[in-house]
Amino acid sequence: MSDVSTKAIREAPIDERVVEEAAAERDLETADVADALVVIDAELRGHHSDFEHGEYVTVEDRRAYAVSTDDWTAATETVDFEEPLVTAAREAHTRQAKLLFDSAVESVQFDEGTVGVVVGVDTAEEMV
Repeated sequence: MSDVSTKAIREAPIDERVVEEAAAERDLETADVADALVVIDAELRGHHSDFEHGEYVTVEDRRAYAVSTDDWTAATETVDFEEPLVTAAREAHTRQAKLLFDSAVESVQFDEGTVGVVVGVDTAEEMV
């Protein structure tokens, strides 16, 4: 992995392994998915109150939300990426959220209508 994509992954609240898996499943470059996650992370600022009505957990420096697909779409609708990239980013957020909920021993059902949103705690606090 290049230094550029590694830096982008560090800027997003998603684990490197999760980004790599999401990229591989969609046959995308890891760096492209990492860059998309950084843009989406910035886009999520200001949407905190949209997610607070659902389940969430804070683990170390990240907060994971279980939200409806409609909430995800509304929060990311201005992001201008091709569909496979948006899907990979959504899947990375959902996978990371599941890992964080599991690590906090919180039971949340992620069904077809539920996706994950993961933000840094500092981002979540800015979104209030």
